[in-house]
Amino acid sequence: MIARELARGGMGRISIATDRRLDRQVAIKELVRPNDALAVRFERELALTSRLQHPAIVSIHDAGTWTNGEPFYVMRLVTGESRRSRSIARHATFTERLALLPHAIAAVDAIAYAHARRVIHRDL
Repeated sequence: MIARELARGGMGRISIATDRRLDRQVAIKELVRPNDALAVRFERELALTSRLQHPAIVSIHDAGTWTNGEPFYVMRLVTGESRRSRSIARHATFTERLALLPHAIAAVDAIAYAHARRVIHRDL
């Protein structure tokens, strides 16, 4: 059961949903404005992302199509602060900024992992 929209981008939207079978919250990504070109990109994103197994990269649990034929995939729901809230500009002191370092290292490590597998994120 889909509870609410969490985020929206140029290609898709991510909603929070309940996995009734396993009794857990998950994130579902689906196309915003389905068309053939976006469907191809969506399927490619799904195929590439599902190959990446890294603690800082969201894992995909399942994929399929709705009854109307539109594709979706189900991911682990990540909770907590957004990247924007962790922005260096929001942290004035050296100590606050130093505390951000482990998060920056985790992000860079995930990007390096993906790049080593010949996957480059479109937004980088």
